Amino acid sequence: KGESGTATSSSITTSKDTTSSSSSRDQAERRQLTVMFCDLVGSTALARRLDPEDLQELIRRFLDACGQAIGRFNGYIAKYMGDGLLVYFGYPHAHEHDAERAIHAGLAILDLVKTSSREHPSSQESEIAVRIGIATGQVIVNSESGFSPPGIGGTESIDR
Repeated sequence: KGESGTATSSSITTSKDTTSSSSSRDQAERRQLTVMFCDLVGSTALARRLDPEDLQELIRRFLDACGQAIGRFNGYIAKYMGDGLLVYFGYPHAHEHDAERAIHAGLAILDLVKTSSREHPSSQESEIAVRIGIATGQVIVNSESGFSPPGIGGTESIDR
């Protein structure tokens, strides 16, 4: 107890705590990352017009086509979000020209959607369009926990 009779505490950093903290920092790496987001335009309107199974099949074919295009350019699908995808180029493995790879993947996706529309002119696929956003910036990657928390050295968020 302190002089006034109240409990006091002190924080003592042990060498184990310091080692753990510094080793975590040593494993962190600054890296350039390109993030791509793509999704269907007007999917809510499509959902009102299509049978749920037909919509699900359309979205599945769209996401499969996107995945093939992204894979050709070494992108990493980080997350499926309904009718959209969040994709990283430069993580988990960096490649030369990751930003250009993302652009080529985006153009391939646009081409696949256009081709699908031409091949199925009377189907619902003739009505689909895609929206794609691409951003590149520096992030901190920690091998133990992945990316740094948002706002700490991360790329700007991509708003739709």
